Amino acid sequence: MRYSILAVLFILVAEQAFAATYHVAVDGSDNATGASNQPWQTLQHAIESVKGGDIILLHEGDHAGFSIRSGKIDNLFNDWVTIRSLNGHKATVGYTDIYLPASILDNGDSVTNAFIQFDDLIFRDRIRSYGAKRVKILNSKIFQEGPKNDNPQNIVKRGIEVTGADCLIENCEVTDCAIGIQVRGWRNVVKNCHIHDVFHDGLRVVDSCDTVIDGCLIYHCDDGYSDGDINSPVGIVHADCLHVFISGSVHKTTNAVKNVTIRNCRMYGTEGAAIQVNNRREQIVDGLLLENNVIGMTNGGAINISEIHNCTIRHNTFRYFKGGYAWGRFDGVRKPANSNCTLICRPPGKNCVCYNNLFCRSTIETDTIGWSSHNNFFDSRNYAHWLKWQDGTSKAGNPKFTTNSWVDPELRPDSPAINFGVPAKLPLSINGVIRDITPDCGAWEIAK
Repeated sequence: MRYSILAVLFILVAEQAFAATYHVAVDGSDNATGASNQPWQTLQHAIESVKGGDIILLHEGDHAGFSIRSGKIDNLFNDWVTIRSLNGHKATVGYTDIYLPASILDNGDSVTNAFIQFDDLIFRDRIRSYGAKRVKILNSKIFQEGPKNDNPQNIVKRGIEVTGADCLIENCEVTDCAIGIQVRGWRNVVKNCHIHDVFHDGLRVVDSCDTVIDGCLIYHCDDGYSDGDINSPVGIVHADCLHVFISGSVHKTTNAVKNVTIRNCRMYGTEGAAIQVNNRREQIVDGLLLENNVIGMTNGGAINISEIHNCTIRHNTFRYFKGGYAWGRFDGVRKPANSNCTLICRPPGKNCVCYNNLFCRSTIETDTIGWSSHNNFFDSRNYAHWLKWQDGTSKAGNPKFTTNSWVDPELRPDSPAINFGVPAKLPLSINGVIRDITPDCGAWEIAK
């Protein structure tokens, strides 16, 4: 046994020893060795020359992106290839495209393993990964070049587009794009991203299963035209912070939405809804968990959900300020007040529940079919109407926030919303405090 373990360790160390680091500089040469003093010139040459485990370091400058196109293969690489800025440098990269159009219908298991991770880069004109598994986009900033709201084609371009499985987008800032981020497929994660000042949806979850959106800050989503503007070159565009939907598209994915989690996010100031959920004909979203989110005022509803199965809405805080939140790209014809903070759930539902939330100006427009609701707290200073189907455990009062902050509406120690919730399988609040057996309503928990 001892010799077997040593043999395995030797193999692992040997594989790491053979991994190499290469450099790319705009004034380099693809005929060079790729060493630090003989860098390659193009990222395209670099990605075609490395093997699994290698690192590509980009020197300061504006680099062209690269394109990978392949049919069905098992692995693009057999270990992670990392592409990142050299320490102390900040590299800019043009449009980058990984396109592996293989069949990905079987839970993503047959998707090609890419094993490519991007770290600490500036993408000046978008990045796409289609048909790949195991792609990471980390600690980067993403833009879109050219017009965004001049025609129907540009208004649907994505800053980051991932169609595949087991991909991670983390700690990225996406701005000045049409659509910020779009994920489609299986087991993809978008975490701690900052998405703002885009022209369409901030984040799209399309035809996705077992997908997690965690800790994202999303605001200022607006195409610049009123919905009724007959002169709009993009038609009617509802810009939402986060849009979950079944597309019915030709993409070889599930064409369903199942088991999506949206948690620890902060959203406000958008032309449409903070969270919009849509089905497609007979296909119904099945499995949606909304927890620990802070939702400010929008021009549409705060959360707008179509008919849905197995939905849980818990420990969310809804914020309202008198006079609304004036923001918009409109040309002066209409300035959206962003004063809507309504939770709308369209009947019928199936196995759906709403509890331990802190509501504000208006609450829920729905019927009782398929939904239950209890232990919610309502801001009595602002609410317009109660839930039609409360079970008597909810109440209204002044929640007593410590600040008027959009993103950090912490409760005061004397808030009547403290200890008003029922136990939930939600161990941490949005501020990282452990919830006790009588949790506070809303996204925050006051440390005891």
